[in-house]
Amino acid sequence: MQLIINIAEPDPEFQPFVLTDEASLLDAVPTPTVDILRRLDAYFKGDLGLDLTLPLWRLVDTIRRLRPGWPDDLEPN
Repeated sequence: MQLIINIAEPDPEFQPFVLTDEASLLDAVPTPTVDILRRLDAYFKGDLGLDLTLPLWRLVDTIRRLRPGWPDDLEPN
C-alpha cells in the first residue's frame, strides 16, 4: 500500500500517518484525482481503469489481479 501512496503523493509531508481499513487513496492523500491517475498510468505504463474510491487494500488487490507479480517484479508491466 505504501508504494501506491508514494506514487500518488511522492512528498512524504502530504502522506498519511494512519489509515483505516475503509480509507481510499483519495482519503489518504490531498493530490487531485487527475494527478493521481496520471501518475499511476505513468507508473504502470497504461490505464488500468482503477477505481480510486475503493478502500486502499481493495485497490491493491485489484492492481495485483491486473498486474500479476506486482509489486515484486522490478518492471510494473
